[in-house]
Amino acid sequence: MIKLFRKFRQHLINENKVTKYLLYALGEIVLVIIGILIALQINNKNEARKSEAKIEDIFSDILIDLKADINEATRLIDYYSKKDSITSLIMSNTLTFEDYSGSKGSEFMRNLDGYDLFFSNNKAYDILVQNLENINPKFDSVLDSLNLLYKRDKK
Repeated sequence: MIKLFRKFRQHLINENKVTKYLLYALGEIVLVIIGILIALQINNKNEARKSEAKIEDIFSDILIDLKADINEATRLIDYYSKKDSITSLIMSNTLTFEDYSGSKGSEFMRNLDGYDLFFSNNKAYDILVQNLENINPKFDSVLDSLNLLYKRDKK
């Protein structure tokens, strides 16, 4: 193919057809520009696909963090519910000396002594906030809900 174009150019130059040669050269330039534009378009689509995949991975990580937070909150609710029940029994004087001194006594003391704290995991959300410029507008409603959850409700 290149030999054909080379012969065509040499033929035009040998016959002193400069205008035709210039038109041919301009046509080649236009073809190169079109090729570059097509390559840029393909590259932009590939970058957008990679960016969307990254955002979807971050959303998956947020979901994992939320599930872990729910499990931890459920565990703490159970712990404090049990602690509250034992405290209610003590306050109502329904426990006997045997309850305190037997095997239940150590369980009572273990549940009454100390406290447990809840710390939520915001790592994936923080990464999402750092990548806001890459988020597709189709995720706006999810992003609004996450902003409400992490900025207002999690406190």
